[in-house]
Amino acid sequence: MKLSCVGNKLTVEVDLANKGSYWDLNDPFLDGTVGARSEVGNHRFDNLKVTAL
Repeated sequence: MKLSCVGNKLTVEVDLANKGSYWDLNDPFLDGTVGARSEVGNHRFDNLKVTAL
């Protein structure tokens, strides 16, 4: 899975296929930190890579 965030546009890709995009037109986060979490249960994230665009 690949998540890309450029300005107020968030794009999701799975196995190089675009699964959708979302534009936050009301109150976008234009800077900040990156985090990974799950709402339910315990999960592990492996090979998490954060790069500048």
